Amino acid sequence: MSNKSSKKIAKTKLKEEKPIKKVMLRFFIYALLIGGCLYLTNDKEVFSPVRKISEAFTVKRWEYYYKFTKKQDPDILFFGNSLVIHGINPQNFSTALGCNSFILAGPGTYYHDQFYSFKEAIKVKKPKMVIFETFGLKKMNSGRDRSAMFKSFAARKDIPTKIASTPFLANLNDYVNLWSNTVRNHSNLYDYDSIPIGDFNKIKEIRASNELYLGRYICFTQGIDSANYAKIKSDSAYYDTSIEVDANLQSYIESIVNLCREENIQLMFLTIPMFDEGLRNTTERDSVLANLLKGQNWLNLQDTTNYNGFGRESFQNCSNCVTHMTYKGSLTATYKLVDYILNDTSIILPNRKSDNVWQQIFYEKDGFFENNLIPVDDKKNKNLLQGKADDLISNVIQVSLKDYDKIIAKIKPNKEYTFDELKNKKLQLLIQANYEGKLQTFNIQLDYDPYHSHSKNVIFNMSIKKMEIKSVQKAAFIQI
Repeated sequence: MSNKSSKKIAKTKLKEEKPIKKVMLRFFIYALLIGGCLYLTNDKEVFSPVRKISEAFTVKRWEYYYKFTKKQDPDILFFGNSLVIHGINPQNFSTALGCNSFILAGPGTYYHDQFYSFKEAIKVKKPKMVIFETFGLKKMNSGRDRSAMFKSFAARKDIPTKIASTPFLANLNDYVNLWSNTVRNHSNLYDYDSIPIGDFNKIKEIRASNELYLGRYICFTQGIDSANYAKIKSDSAYYDTSIEVDANLQSYIESIVNLCREENIQLMFLTIPMFDEGLRNTTERDSVLANLLKGQNWLNLQDTTNYNGFGRESFQNCSNCVTHMTYKGSLTATYKLVDYILNDTSIILPNRKSDNVWQQIFYEKDGFFENNLIPVDDKKNKNLLQGKADDLISNVIQVSLKDYDKIIAKIKPNKEYTFDELKNKKLQLLIQANYEGKLQTFNIQLDYDPYHSHSKNVIFNMSIKKMEIKSVQKAAFIQI
């Protein structure tokens, strides 16, 4: 072959290579630009999934959990969906047991998401115990459930755990949607006006707040009214609790059990109740759960015996729906769980009540004064009576609030005054106080508090005008 022919062939190859290199270079530049845009828009939350107040709390849970566990060890973690988010009050739970509890649930999520949330949580800091709510132990059916799982996934932070969980949470064609808020939510750019400005500001406020946040979302304050109750009683509105189980559920439960065993974490399952008169097929549901959770520690608050104490005031005002807990309902459920852990299990938890750091975290938070002594250096609130170890009345305190004071008495039930008997009594105190410029004596009657009481600590309380109480001179129970 001549030199001219060789040069001609070489030039032809070079011409063929140049377009290929150009195409590859363009592809690389475009991919870099698209990837950079996706990264920036995801990082800056331009197309954020947080469009409702409830969704802000989903993100806040993980943000605060990472922050909280830098300084404190978590003792108990709750996993599940909206039933546990509304149904357990972690401040009261923590202050009653002297522990650190946290809810890491996601609204509308199911067992797949909850398992991988659990794996990420213990990678951050290992708790002493985990509690799984049972409503998510069933097959995921709707597009709404899928959307909830995407939002929960987006809120999580540990990249390796998220990568490992991706094949189990989404089909291949959903991978980009799962990982990119921009791809999943780009259409939201055109309907930001649909978000009420009050909600928009509230979302920003929730994300920015440094207040203690343990995962609860307080939303429902009104119990079931007469109109919705009439619909429920007429059988025109009810919720079907029957569940469909898919092939993977049992293996996921076994994975949870095995992981807890490997990590030496105590495990428990919990069923948060719904309004029983508005439900169908609970017996069938409980039978399926009993089979799935065979041999596991399970507290079913929907069970007839455990349901006692829940009323219309305990559940959100709706019919034909999943009836979430009101604030009052969450307290009832929380203290039933406290009772169960103290009396019916061998669960071992640390008691941090004498720890100064723990006291600083929970001081004046919901349930603190009902379950703890006033710190020695407290100049705002006052110990009025401190009983001995075997005394019926263990403690009486005066708590100073903004517009009034609150008297809280803590009673330890005994053989003469059992827990059930105390529910039907008032506690009368004879107090001496400085009021309107002079020392006076008053009889005050404290009412039984059904929402902060459990079998080892019965609470009586009442609100009074602000006054300087000098002493409690006498105490007696009065039959209602």
